[in-house]
Amino acid sequence: MNVKERIEKIKRKHVFETGNERDFIRAADIAWLLKMVEVNEKWSGQLSELNKFLKGRADDIQEGHQLIYVAMELIRRLEKENEQHKQALEYIRELAEYDEYENTVEQVYNCTKKTLEGEFK
Repeated sequence: MNVKERIEKIKRKHVFETGNERDFIRAADIAWLLKMVEVNEKWSGQLSELNKFLKGRADDIQEGHQLIYVAMELIRRLEKENEQHKQALEYIRELAEYDEYENTVEQVYNCTKKTLEGEFK
């Protein structure tokens, strides 16, 4: 029997015994109602604590997802920069292989800088 059914039974019994809905109910019934209030408050408090805990965990998980997203974005950018560096090194190697060009340090620097900035593909 749930709490609502128990209270309704107490009310019916009281009305049957007294013939009056306004008279006081028995002390045992009041004690039972008070006990149910305590139980309800206890569970309500525990559920509230559980809700706070789960919300905190959900916030932690969301922060973890955000951290993973930022890390993946950083990795993507670093991979792109790494590819640009590889292209620059390859371009410098190609420049160094051709003896017909007199590459000054300034020319190699300028070509390398353009490659790193993504202007040469």
